[in-house]
Amino acid sequence: MKIFAVFLNENKRLFREKGLILILLLMPLAFIVPIAMAYTSGAASTSDKDQPLLVIDYDGGKQAQDLIETLDESFRIERNLPVEDAKEHKLDTDPDCAAPGPACDEKIARAQLKASARSLALLIPKGLSEAYEQSKQTVITLLYDPAGDVNLRDQVQGVIQGAAISISLEKQVMQGQQDMQDLTSIASDDVKDAVADAVEKSSTTDLKSAIAFEQIPPSNYIERKPPNPLQQSIPGYTVMFVFLVAAFMAGWSTEEKRNGILRRLRSSPVSTASLLAGKLLYGLVVSLVQILVLFLATSIIFGLDLGKDPLAFILVCVALATTVACLGMLASAVKFPSSAITAPLVIGALLGGCLFSPDFFPPLLRTISYFIPHTWAMTAYQDLLVRGQGLSQVLPEIGVLLVFAALFFGLGVWRFDPMD
Repeated sequence: MKIFAVFLNENKRLFREKGLILILLLMPLAFIVPIAMAYTSGAASTSDKDQPLLVIDYDGGKQAQDLIETLDESFRIERNLPVEDAKEHKLDTDPDCAAPGPACDEKIARAQLKASARSLALLIPKGLSEAYEQSKQTVITLLYDPAGDVNLRDQVQGVIQGAAISISLEKQVMQGQQDMQDLTSIASDDVKDAVADAVEKSSTTDLKSAIAFEQIPPSNYIERKPPNPLQQSIPGYTVMFVFLVAAFMAGWSTEEKRNGILRRLRSSPVSTASLLAGKLLYGLVVSLVQILVLFLATSIIFGLDLGKDPLAFILVCVALATTVACLGMLASAVKFPSSAITAPLVIGALLGGCLFSPDFFPPLLRTISYFIPHTWAMTAYQDLLVRGQGLSQVLPEIGVLLVFAALFFGLGVWRFDPMD
């Protein structure tokens, strides 16, 4: 019961100082919500890779259709925009949009690109198929939003270039067959029949690449689906801010010593173990409440999916809160002022993947990140929120967080001086 007495005493102090509640709960929300709103407003609400590739076909011939089919193997193709889209961009009075067609599609696409509502649009010019038959070069235009995904643009360009090479090779083969037939026109009937038979057997409709490309990952490899901006920022800033509770605990401990509160607690019939356990329980509850409030609030506001396994999510939150509480106890035991511990915690958030993935780090920093608890918390949350995994998959991360907690707790007990 003495443990809960210490815990309740800490809570009374917290509720007497309303500013601390604002700092612990409202300040993180005031930081997270505007950033998340920036990600979910306008064109940022949809990933470039989720948007279809608009193809505007002025040609309508066989070669244009072949190119569109090639693109359809790699991208989600969109064609023939509804005329209603013209009204959204005040193009309903434009003569080109009097009826559906490629001219209206181009006008709408250019307006959408200007407003960053679309990333890419491909224009296939009139006369493409005719130019192909005459072995002439044709320019295909790729309209793009400069603020869009550069990687996606490069992918589309690569597929188009690959298709152009394939079409060029097919044309050369067909031309070679025609040249061969022309050369054999003066040959004997037996030679003509043999050449005609060879041409028929090597029909260009059955041409295949001489080299087939196959990707084979390691047998134990599990694909790590990258997070979208919300799945990166909301867990990231939540983990970053909850670790600042450790700095808050250290500052509170310093204030207790300065105001004589700790001396009065020691003079009461409360053992050192009960005192430490009560403060540890207080830190755990404050951290857990902050984590749950931030996740639930942002989930309601932005519709963030918290995963398919509620039990796994709760256990990760408890493991993280336990780690933060033990770190706060250690910071209090070694008499660190809150200002001295805040800087390492912010650096730990950077290296631990709270702002961006450690995969972007050079090897040395990536190795260092494995010794930071933020990394394991972020990995667990992204396994749940992004990759839809369950308890069995995040148990290793939970275990590592609890190892950090045990390490911080042991060092805190070792350095705690009840007579100080």
